[in-house]
Amino acid sequence: MAARIVGFDPRRPDPDGGRLLGRRLVPVTDVPLLLGWGESGAEQAVLAARVAESRWMLPVWSHTAPPVAVD
Repeated sequence: MAARIVGFDPRRPDPDGGRLLGRRLVPVTDVPLLLGWGESGAEQAVLAARVAESRWMLPVWSHTAPPVAVD
C-alpha cells in the first residue's frame, strides 16, 4: 500500500493498549529494516516507492535528509 501524506493529526494513545506511540518519517526503502519485515517486505517497499515516484513524482530514492520524529 502506498499513499501520499498530506498532514498529521495530533498524536493520541493507541486504542488497543493506551500507549502513546512515536512516529518517524523515514524513506520508504528504509522501512523494512526498521520494522524487521524481511525480504518480502523489502520487495513490497521497493514497489510502493515506485508507485509513489511514478504517481506523485516524489523523490523516494533520495536520502538527503535524516529520519525525523513527527509529533
